[in-house]
Amino acid sequence: MLIAQAPGEKEDKEGRMFIGPSGKVLDKLLTKAGVSREEIYMTNLIKCMLPKYRKPRQDEIKACSYYLNEEIKLINPEVLVPLGYYATHYIFEKYGISLPSKEEFSSVFDKLFLAKDKKILPLPHPATLLYNPELKPDLIKSYRKLGVLLTDCKWYPVCPMRSFYEEGKLDRKWIELYCKGDWESCVRYQMEEEGKVHPDWMLPDGSLDDKLRKEIKHGDNHLQLFFYERYQESYHSLLQMFYTLLFSQYHSSPIRSIKTSILSSASLIDIFSVTYFHH
Repeated sequence: MLIAQAPGEKEDKEGRMFIGPSGKVLDKLLTKAGVSREEIYMTNLIKCMLPKYRKPRQDEIKACSYYLNEEIKLINPEVLVPLGYYATHYIFEKYGISLPSKEEFSSVFDKLFLAKDKKILPLPHPATLLYNPELKPDLIKSYRKLGVLLTDCKWYPVCPMRSFYEEGKLDRKWIELYCKGDWESCVRYQMEEEGKVHPDWMLPDGSLDDKLRKEIKHGDNHLQLFFYERYQESYHSLLQMFYTLLFSQYHSSPIRSIKTSILSSASLIDIFSVTYFHH
């Protein structure tokens, strides 16, 4: 559910969301994010046009918020996306999220929050580009998160975080905020994509949870810890050997020898990887 501040002149006359200049900007941002309007419910914090596009007053927010609250109950969206300062300010107050100072308020944009079983993703209002077109790359990046939130992390079915959560050893917030939320910001995801080794007790934000480490060491998964600790260095050494062998023969060996060396090293890496991940 996208929650804007108030309708513009065209929106107020026709009773439709984002059909003016801001709407054209929004459509381009949604297209870049791979999201269609049909996947989003759009509404406003203030239900009628504000004179001369002024800022909403507190009594106006109070009068209109009843209708917004009813919309949220009826639609029951998985994600609330307040656009701009006033919509975000209201949603944060409603769900008990700490509010930064007005000077630092932009720091909450693009960050996913979890409160009262709702995911909340504040974003800059698309009208921002009408006045600051140089911010286009930033807004494209911000709105791209809408597409990310439509799917779960591809690694979730085999991620240790899922096992820990299902066993009651991990707080649900990690799953909702990362595995089923902004998984592109997950350090585990980033390292997995880069092929970097990381321990099972590393949390999505990159911090290490010693309690989970002890659970692995003393629980049914003690072998996993055993092999991780003893073969982590060996794995990197094997990769280094492969690259050293390849480049050392680049200038001195015929193509056939280089190919043989690559295949031999790659086979060793494959055998080691299969053994390591099996354990």
